[in-house]
Formats: sequence, C-alpha cells, structure tokens
Amino acid sequence: RPGILAELKLRDARIGAAAMAALLSALTAQKNLLQLLVPGNTIGEAGSAALGTVLANTRKIELLDIGKTNTSARAFAALPGGALSKLSQLDVSGMPWDD
Repeated sequence: RPGILAELKLRDARIGAAAMAALLSALTAQKNLLQLLVPGNTIGEAGSAALGTVLANTRKIELLDIGKTNTSARAFAALPGGALSKLSQLDVSGMPWDD
C-alpha cells in the first residue's frame, strides 16, 4: 500500500542508475518515509530528479544517505529548492564534488 514504508536501507547493493531511478520513482507515493539510505549505489541524473520528487512528497523525511552514489554535484544541485529542508541528517560522503 502507498504510504506505509518508513525506512529503506540499501547500502552497497550495487544498484545501477536505471534501476535506482525506477526505485526512487516508485517511492514517490511513500508519504511517511523517514529514512532513505542508498549509499554505494548509482543514482544518476534521472534518479536525482526522482529523488527530488521523493523528498518533496514526504511529510517528514529525517535521514538521507546518498554517500558514494557516483552522483555528480551538478545533479545534486538540481534538486528542487527546499527538497532538503525536512532533513535532520544528510550524508553525502564520497560524492565527486569536483565537476
């Protein structure tokens, strides 16, 4: 059912960019998501857009871990304004910030 998932933890699951974009798109209906941990996977540009939608649609996401996701700083900066405002913790360790 939409809206019942509170936590999703997929550390180092080796999920590729296309699959991660599909997964994040499916999460847009999860209004009660509190924690999203996907470090060590590839988010990509489409996944970054879907992530922005997830963050905008959740009521109170507290923890986001997108460290080591091979996501470019450009894609991260493209998140909608205010998308990160609900977070109490953000982990972006290991992201390539030099592009």
